[in-house]
Amino acid sequence: MSPAAAFLLGATAVAAMQKALDSSADWTMERRLPGSSRALVSSGEVHCTAGGGIFWQVLKPFVSSVAMTTNAMVFTDEDGRRVKPLAELPHYDDIRRATDRFAVGETNAFDGVFTVRETALAAGGWRLELTPEVSAMRRLFTAVELTGAALPTNAVLTTGDGCTTVIRFRERPRVR
Repeated sequence: MSPAAAFLLGATAVAAMQKALDSSADWTMERRLPGSSRALVSSGEVHCTAGGGIFWQVLKPFVSSVAMTTNAMVFTDEDGRRVKPLAELPHYDDIRRATDRFAVGETNAFDGVFTVRETALAAGGWRLELTPEVSAMRRLFTAVELTGAALPTNAVLTTGDGCTTVIRFRERPRVR
């Protein structure tokens, strides 16, 4: 790939990811557990606020949510509300801080957190493959693949035990 094409790809993917970190989307998720031919399917909404956090809400099959704030993760489901402070989530803090820096323009914010490989796709699309650089983080996932164009449209997460999760996003209109 020429240096100009690499720069364009990087700029396109970066702009799309930065826009996504300050927008909302509907999502559908299919998770395949190792050894199972059936997919577990759920759907909901995700709302991102640059510098504020991410609110991930499951609407089907059961209502639940995870709020990823600047200092904790807040889980809400049929069992109630549970708060996990950053002190109990060591890798979350690294990812959150890198994401916040990236959202405001630091394109190298994930250095030391993920190895990132970019690929240009047809019609202005892109693929980012992220591999955790911290070995302990690989217990959460071994790889993340993001694809999209103007915004991310798909994410594929793979875990060390062979679980694969595919998430498809569709941008929600902004409410003013």
